[in-house]
Amino acid sequence: MKNQMSVFLLLVALLGTTADIVLKYVQLGGSVTLDPPAVTGEGRWYYIWYFGNTEIASSNSLGGSTTKDTNVLMSKDKLTIKNVSQDYFGMFYCKELENARITYRILQLHVSKSSESPVLSGESLTLECRAETLKGLAKPQIHWLDQRGAKVEGSGNSHTIAAATVQDNGQWTCVVTSHGTVSKGEISVSVAGFSTPASDDQYTSNVLPLAIPCSISTHIPWEQIKAMGVQGGSWDFFPKTDSGLLSVAPQRIFTLSLGESARWQAGDVDTGLISTSDFKMGDLSLTRSRGREGDAGNYVCRLEFNRGRSLEKTVRVHVLQIVSSPGTELVAGQTANLTCGLGVPLPSHLRLKWVPPRDSPPRPLLADGGPALLRITADLGDSGKWRCELWRNHTKEATAEITLRIESRQSVWMLVIICSAAAIGFLLMLLLFICWQRRQRMRHPRHRLCKCENPKPKGFYRT
Repeated sequence: MKNQMSVFLLLVALLGTTADIVLKYVQLGGSVTLDPPAVTGEGRWYYIWYFGNTEIASSNSLGGSTTKDTNVLMSKDKLTIKNVSQDYFGMFYCKELENARITYRILQLHVSKSSESPVLSGESLTLECRAETLKGLAKPQIHWLDQRGAKVEGSGNSHTIAAATVQDNGQWTCVVTSHGTVSKGEISVSVAGFSTPASDDQYTSNVLPLAIPCSISTHIPWEQIKAMGVQGGSWDFFPKTDSGLLSVAPQRIFTLSLGESARWQAGDVDTGLISTSDFKMGDLSLTRSRGREGDAGNYVCRLEFNRGRSLEKTVRVHVLQIVSSPGTELVAGQTANLTCGLGVPLPSHLRLKWVPPRDSPPRPLLADGGPALLRITADLGDSGKWRCELWRNHTKEATAEITLRIESRQSVWMLVIICSAAAIGFLLMLLLFICWQRRQRMRHPRHRLCKCENPKPKGFYRT
């Protein structure tokens, strides 16, 4: 250290001011790249790099280079120090044969956070950035870049994320500016929370599977989540009532069992949903092969931690369905109303589209607003599957289907005639059977003559 200070003082004397020294800030374990002095012209050059008063590397324009330290790399004329340890904080300078030189002072940059373990979504996290300063020099300017690389306005040495979310996960950067030189240090921010899709709305129908997503930030393993103090968890269902409102009384679908291996246990209500959970990957989702009308409502995924902390995610499930009035079996020429919708008025960003059977005659199809009402005069070509599609901009969110059966009027009248003829024939056969029964009774009367040995004459006789 004394040798470095003596070299530093010597260089200050030679150069006249510390302003001629380029300051570089680097974290422990990081790397730093130093540029050689600029050389005028395109002639040959030969650089010698020193750390303090010890030569550590050299390079020349012919492509030759040597290094005397395993952590020092030469790339053409640049010097890179990797895996910087405490021993590398000090003075470096580069000398060229024509006496061009540049001097660097490597200073330590301390970047830290208030919690080394992941924080739960909603909790606060403070980031600290401290840059070593030299006596007589102004303090460097410091600001932060978030995980997207955007400057955090108003940030300085310290920046507090008041309510962290999973969107804050990633590498945050501390930017240090000193005498025109910019140095950077990084720190990883880890927030444990439920991954949030673009929308918490899920759509299903009688021909689509039902998926209810719920997963923890993928970069945080379940074992680490357990170490944060998981106490339990649950899946609750708030069904949508006939009035379109949500029930205030939740139905418990699953309860989290924390044994040797975490798993979901069936709750009080069987909805037919199954868990595809892979707890090692933080996936707590539910699914079923087909949606049902009664699936509409809110599903709440919840994890409970010690000290009253919790994570909660709500998934809103909407069921697209088609209703036909008076029914699905119609007669050609009969009027029918087909209604497609979610049971509530559609928001402005959603629209409906009807897709009739291939042989259906052309007709205007109402597909905007509300539940879409389509009034048709049934045609034989309308037999088959009618499809209603729910679209968000250019993305199809869900599809529902209904099958109509259309009979011609002629076939209906033929059916009436056949049924009438069968009824008349039955009545004639019944009449003939009754007549035959009467004839049989006339031939074989029920009252027969008495065949007693001494029959008594009827009436009164005089003796």
